[in-house]
Amino acid sequence: MTASCDIGGAVCVWATSGMEHLRTFRPAHTQCRCIAFSPDGKSIAAGYDDGVVRILAVGSAAGTTSDAMVITDGAVTAVSFDNHGESVVCGASTGAIAVAHVGTGRLQAVSACPPTASPVVCLRRSGDGHGTWLATCANGLLRVFKHDLSTGSSTLILQDVLLHEAPVFADFSPSEPGVILCGGPGLGPGIYFYDITVKRIVKRFVDMDQVASSLAVSPTGTLITIGTQEMLVKVVDYDEGTFQDFTGHSDAVSSMVFGPTGGVLLTAADTDIVQWSVRI
Repeated sequence: MTASCDIGGAVCVWATSGMEHLRTFRPAHTQCRCIAFSPDGKSIAAGYDDGVVRILAVGSAAGTTSDAMVITDGAVTAVSFDNHGESVVCGASTGAIAVAHVGTGRLQAVSACPPTASPVVCLRRSGDGHGTWLATCANGLLRVFKHDLSTGSSTLILQDVLLHEAPVFADFSPSEPGVILCGGPGLGPGIYFYDITVKRIVKRFVDMDQVASSLAVSPTGTLITIGTQEMLVKVVDYDEGTFQDFTGHSDAVSSMVFGPTGGVLLTAADTDIVQWSVRI
């Protein structure tokens, strides 16, 4: 399954086979800014303009919706489940980050990441199994942190402003521990490799003219995809140093995500959702 959200507050669930519409949730009448599936695919966390996160049960016949969990005074701009689906990490329009426990609704502020007055645009968890996360903001700020749900304690590992004060999209490299793959207006054309240990960009893939308007990293192999304002989906093999452009959208590509096995890529632009089959 996949899902989409809109400015009217609706969250639509689709079958990846044929993109058949399965269900629509309308738990709120305010803009839904962000969504994320739980690791088991049975729930969706949805973040709204009114500072609320709701858990939508897509795996049940009734399609139930949890009580609203109030996260922030502003808007919820990024959400992601932890590895076990027990909590949701949430980024706010204020730059603050909080963790909400799915079962109890208990809320913990990530004290290592206080408000920055710039919205969180990207939240990603590491596959290291140690509760490591990254967050980027609209002003180009990159933060890497750990949060312990059992104690509520958090540790800031890294904080850096990447070049220009503009959005940066990023994710952990699945094949190079300690490396973050980045792109976006805050960096300019190309894909950048940021080393957490030395706290700087150590490599660039710049054999392209476009700036990333979205970014996704395959969970397997060495593929990165970026969406562009020019309506392109660009697939980059950063190990081979090659890339290929694909068309299919009628507007800037604003969001993209790989499936769990890396065999499917979903991209979105305005009202378009395109499913791609990835074959290497």
